[in-house]
Amino acid sequence: MKLDGLSISELEKLEQEIVFAKQKAEHKRIEDARNQIYGLMDKLSVTVDDLFPSRSKRRTKTDVSIPMYQSPDDPKKTWSGHGRRPRWFLDKVSSGVDPQSMLIPK
Repeated sequence: MKLDGLSISELEKLEQEIVFAKQKAEHKRIEDARNQIYGLMDKLSVTVDDLFPSRSKRRTKTDVSIPMYQSPDDPKKTWSGHGRRPRWFLDKVSSGVDPQSMLIPK
């Protein structure tokens, strides 16, 4: 195909058609791969959970972190040691309290 004689609008239209054709081909490639994978899984009698067990494991509300630290001023304020440090913990550490002294005894 000769592009030299085409106007800018014709080139832009051709460019859009190319982008669309590439996207369509990519979707078809992925769909074909997915169908092959599912076919093989069906043939072998395996599921996604069999192959990737961690995918099906979701945190539930019963998965509560065990507190590691406790506020010396208010025993109801605890922190698991994971995630963002609570304000009470930061305040105590900045005032010189050793974090080890706030550990909940086992």
